[in-house]
Amino acid sequence: MGIWIGDARKFEELREENERLKERVAHLERLLKTSGEAIDLALSPSERALVLDGRKLEAVKAYRDRTGVGLKTAKEAVDAVQQ
Repeated sequence: MGIWIGDARKFEELREENERLKERVAHLERLLKTSGEAIDLALSPSERALVLDGRKLEAVKAYRDRTGVGLKTAKEAVDAVQQ
């Protein structure tokens, strides 16, 4: 019986952590949707330098390689630098 109680406690901790993470992700998604500046901050200095040098395709590729985001999201992040 003691093992089951420990499992229930662990399950509850994981459920609470999951809820906190969902809230954090939702908050970050709202920031990205409402602020081009927030997206701009997601670029690394080297990616930002590529954009400012006119090498947008390389910046998109570097951003995707680093973050794992899709093409559309990476393009939006890179385009936000020039706004």
